[in-house]
Amino acid sequence: MVKSALTYAVKGAEHTPRFRQGKWDGTKSLMRYSRFPAGLLSLVLDSTLGPHEIEDNRPEQSVKLSTPNLRGIKLRDYQKEAIDAFLKNERGIIRLATRSGKTVIAIGICKALKKKSLFVTHTKDLLKQARAEFEDKLGKEIGQIGDGEWNPRKITIATVQTLARKIKQREKSTLNELAQVEYVVFDECHRASTSYQAVSLAMPKARWRLGLSATACITGKENSLYTQALTGPIIYEIDMEKLVDEGRIAKPVVYFIDIPNKNKVKEWTKWPSIYQDGIVQHHVRNLLVTNVAVRMSRMHKVVLVLVESVEHGHTLESLIGKYCVCQFVSGSDLTEDRKEALEDLQKRRIDVLVATRIFDEGVDIPLVDCTIMAAGGKSPIQLYQRYGRGITKTPTKAETLIIDFIDRSHPRLKEHSYERMAIVNDDKAFQVHTTTLDQLFERLTNP
Repeated sequence: MVKSALTYAVKGAEHTPRFRQGKWDGTKSLMRYSRFPAGLLSLVLDSTLGPHEIEDNRPEQSVKLSTPNLRGIKLRDYQKEAIDAFLKNERGIIRLATRSGKTVIAIGICKALKKKSLFVTHTKDLLKQARAEFEDKLGKEIGQIGDGEWNPRKITIATVQTLARKIKQREKSTLNELAQVEYVVFDECHRASTSYQAVSLAMPKARWRLGLSATACITGKENSLYTQALTGPIIYEIDMEKLVDEGRIAKPVVYFIDIPNKNKVKEWTKWPSIYQDGIVQHHVRNLLVTNVAVRMSRMHKVVLVLVESVEHGHTLESLIGKYCVCQFVSGSDLTEDRKEALEDLQKRRIDVLVATRIFDEGVDIPLVDCTIMAAGGKSPIQLYQRYGRGITKTPTKAETLIIDFIDRSHPRLKEHSYERMAIVNDDKAFQVHTTTLDQLFERLTNP
């Protein structure tokens, strides 16, 4: 029963020789040799039908359940509730919408515990952003592991890539450092990659394990198992709709623009070619993205365009740059250059910023008024992360515009468009419209 609860079907297994030969049933389990990650304990208990006992041989720990005071900020009610929930459970995922202040919750817990702490993230941009926020709210210098720096302290921010690489190399200083961690935070824990699992296993003393995500456990059993293996189950969450209704985040208003049925993609072709011809090099589509971006910038809106590929980013930068100041950034750019581009966008030294998935998660761009989804796709995780780039509420912004597209050049692209529409139509936090380009701007100029 336990093994069944911790077993999932491997996507695409039916295409492998071992499956076809009857040598493999196409599943994998996180239970091996009668062992499983402690984060899955709640699932194991739910799966058992008979009496059970839990034997916990760890030394007892007492933590004062009091709301911590952070410098320069007053915690919101739900942030206090989330902190209390974690201190009582010691492990678990806090699932809150993008831009709802999840990092502040992690900082509050850090101050309450007063333990050796590690905050794990997955990009250099988020590393710098989290470190700056910790230092600002706690008023002390914070350590850093990653982006060429090795400076661990009692509280440290690190990239998962750096830690995983050093663990694989069996670097003694890293292993010793991780062995002393008592409180760990896995930012964007839904990623739950093998690198995250390796880092988690290297911290045997980390009694307190927190996962932060807006999209944890929403994409099937495999991701849910690996995510909970890191930290335990979801222990606190609030619907995005409630945060919008309470005025905590800006109301996301989504406009799906129907793309004219031109530049048809050959139906019997492979996915890379479909995406290349139907998204990256689709001339009509790119002109439409350009038109929207330029007209939005002329309406004095701060515009962010999100793409998947570097080629697509350069194409749109070239097209949009003919009419206004536009810059493209990707993972190959230096961290300092990406940070400067964000500052230039928010100070309106550039009109439109085009970016790859480096800005999909976590990066704070509060002044963005309009996010243009040029990348397509169907992943619910990517959708919520990308749609959430502009939902930070400001004194001058109660709503944020999200522009997406209905692709008709190939059945798969059309299917993806309708899947994105279905996701936001089912979420009452979003206000959704299907429109044409002319109708969109007529509505915006004559609300």
